Amino acid sequence: MAARIARLRRTPRQLKRRALGRVAETCRKGLVPTAPSNQAVSGRLAKALTGIGLFNALTIILMYAGLPIFGPLNDLGIAAAAIAQATLAWRLQSFLGAAGLRGAVAILGAAIAAVGSALVLSGAANWFVAGLVSMLGYAVLGGWIVSANHRALRTGAWPAELAVFGIVTGAITFLGFAALLALARGVGSPNSAPWYALVAYLNGVGWFILLPIWNFRLGRYLLADPVRARAAPPA
Repeated sequence: MAARIARLRRTPRQLKRRALGRVAETCRKGLVPTAPSNQAVSGRLAKALTGIGLFNALTIILMYAGLPIFGPLNDLGIAAAAIAQATLAWRLQSFLGAAGLRGAVAILGAAIAAVGSALVLSGAANWFVAGLVSMLGYAVLGGWIVSANHRALRTGAWPAELAVFGIVTGAITFLGFAALLALARGVGSPNSAPWYALVAYLNGVGWFILLPIWNFRLGRYLLADPVRARAAPPA
């Protein structure tokens, strides 16, 4: 009872000093507390990306089923997925304890992918050329996917199995760099497309199929335990 009364009589200055002491102890141990709200929002965003991926799959199926109205919706979905992925990359920086360069790479990739969608929606390019631009954008975005998962594998930010899956996913998106050669040589039609232009489109296996799965698993992991403290060594 006396101890409880003593705690109630502490002044604001004493309480502040005690709180600062706890923060100092946390820093001394090398632990960086992850804000629960930030982690929870990142988890929900990762799961939302899975939803966008399913939307893109559905719209492209309906488009090829003879409903062309879903073509523009698919283009919008591809751009939205890239932008949301870059947003997730930026939010995960504090969680990974990583440098801002990784986030900048993701933003660049998302911007290129969005330009590809804008080209076909505006009629400035046909679907094949615009698609090559989007493939290139996702290849750049794949640089963040590989880097972030390699970082997670080293630090234990998320399970090793998930990190390896992410590295494989990002590596497949690198096939999109073949679009650089196709664009440089003015390839403009699938009918006359050389093999490397078709290889660029194969990177869709990475970002169109595997990436939504990775996002779902990451989101489930982040939301499973929204309060964590972990060592965050310099990038």
